[in-house]
Amino acid sequence: MAANVPQIDPLEGLQSHLAAQLGRSDREDAFDLDDRPEMEALAPFGPLAKALRFLDETIREPWQLANDTAKQHQKRHRRLASVAIITGGTSVALAIIQLALLKSWTELKDWAALLEGIAVVAGLIAVVVGLGAKFDRHWLLQRHLAQRLRMLKFQSLARTELWCGDEAKWQDWVRAEVEALKHTDSFKQVKEWSGVGKTAPETAVPANCGATPEQVRALAAYYACKRLKFQSAYFLRQSERYRRRVWHWPHLGLPLFFLSVLAVLLHFLAEYVGPREYNAGRAAVAHFWELVAIWGVAAAALIPVLSFGVRAWFSAFELPRSASLFAAKHYALDHAAAHAPEDTPDLAATLRHIAQNEHFLEHELREWLRLLLEAEWFL
Repeated sequence: MAANVPQIDPLEGLQSHLAAQLGRSDREDAFDLDDRPEMEALAPFGPLAKALRFLDETIREPWQLANDTAKQHQKRHRRLASVAIITGGTSVALAIIQLALLKSWTELKDWAALLEGIAVVAGLIAVVVGLGAKFDRHWLLQRHLAQRLRMLKFQSLARTELWCGDEAKWQDWVRAEVEALKHTDSFKQVKEWSGVGKTAPETAVPANCGATPEQVRALAAYYACKRLKFQSAYFLRQSERYRRRVWHWPHLGLPLFFLSVLAVLLHFLAEYVGPREYNAGRAAVAHFWELVAIWGVAAAALIPVLSFGVRAWFSAFELPRSASLFAAKHYALDHAAAHAPEDTPDLAATLRHIAQNEHFLEHELREWLRLLLEAEWFL
């Protein structure tokens, strides 16, 4: 007698597969865009599987190209911006140090001048290359394209044509949107797009539109994991990463200011004590206080340069504000993912839920673009 093999519910199988794949480090970058590993689990849900196969063939390749290109330009821009900021701050610091060396250890002045010249040349090269190559613009342009393609995939799942028997019209719409995005090759277009947007998504669903309860539940489970949970995890990683890079630097402005004031007070003290020590016949002690006075002034000028360099780095990439922004988005998407199953198996409610979340994520992209467009690039 053959043993009874328990049948796995297709929806439970899909949910288990998605949950297992979500945490894999090798899929951190393209889990939401690459559905090839999910096709077997999606097979029982015909229309959804067919639509995702079409989206994979239509969107994944141009998204991958835009994503890889954006990363390359971002890396190059960060390197050039880092060189420009570091060498700029170093050259100013060395100029101040040279003035102090003229009054103290003159034999070291030439070395400081040489280092200053190297820093100035390196900074100038970085600025010229950055202004000519415009890596920052290419980065934002390609990142905008990649994110818009990502949004298009999930926005298309909320289109009524897909679920109301007009698959050909739906596919034509997707192809047309992809082609339109590919022709977004102007930085001006990106700036204009970041400043406009609909106040609310289109959520009307025809009365004669329908899908089986199993298909709606599969759509909701797929969307909650592939879009909401994955995007939430990304925002959390980015927020934590930026906070680690920022560390306590944004809070050091006031301590550095007080250190600068302390250096001025030290200079004032040295100017007061030094002449009295000299008049008392203690020339060596007077010389020591003379050095303290010189380097006190130098420190008072150098500390703000350090503070400016740190602020320039943060302003160039908006790290503190991005960290706070991503943390807020993480919590919002976590909440949305937790409530995603509540609409099932109502197709209209599920599509409205997807449309509203995509509207939220589109607004998030516009907000992020405006933030980066307003950053002080220094290149």
